[in-house]
Amino acid sequence: MAIQEVGSQSQDPGILKAIPSMRWFWSHWARPLRFAGMGVIAMGAQLLALTLLSTLGWFDLAANVLAVLIGTQISFLLHATVTWHDHHTTGRTAMIAWLRFNGVVLTTMALNQIIFLFAERWLAIDLASVIGSGVVAVLNYGISNWWVFVG
Repeated sequence: MAIQEVGSQSQDPGILKAIPSMRWFWSHWARPLRFAGMGVIAMGAQLLALTLLSTLGWFDLAANVLAVLIGTQISFLLHATVTWHDHHTTGRTAMIAWLRFNGVVLTTMALNQIIFLFAERWLAIDLASVIGSGVVAVLNYGISNWWVFVG
C-alpha cells in the first residue's frame, strides 16, 4: 500500500494500516483511544513549550498563554491526521474544522473553569479539576466527532 497523499480520498491512513497488528488502531472503535493519546501528546508539547518559554525568561502568564496556543494547534493537527484520519479534512474543510476546533476549545475551556469553580466548593481542588477536565474531554470528543471533523 502506498502512503496516503495530502487530499487523497482513500481511507488508508498510510503505511501503518498495512501492518496487520496496527489495523485495530485505525478502526472506528479505537477512535476514543486515539483521541486520548493525541491529547496526551499535545499536552506534553504544551508543557514542553511552557518550560522552554519560562526558561527563556517569559512572564509566567504570557508563557502559559503561548504554550496553550501551541498545544491547541498541535492537538488540532494530531486529531485531524490521526484521530479523525478518515474524515478527510483538507483545503476548505480543514479551515472550517480549524475554526470550529478553536471555537470549541475556547468554549469548553470556559465551561471547565465554571465546573471547577462550582465543584471546588465541596471537593478538593485536584478532584474538582479532574471532574471539570473529564466532563470537557467527553464534550470535546463528542463535538469534534459530530461537528468539527465532519467529512
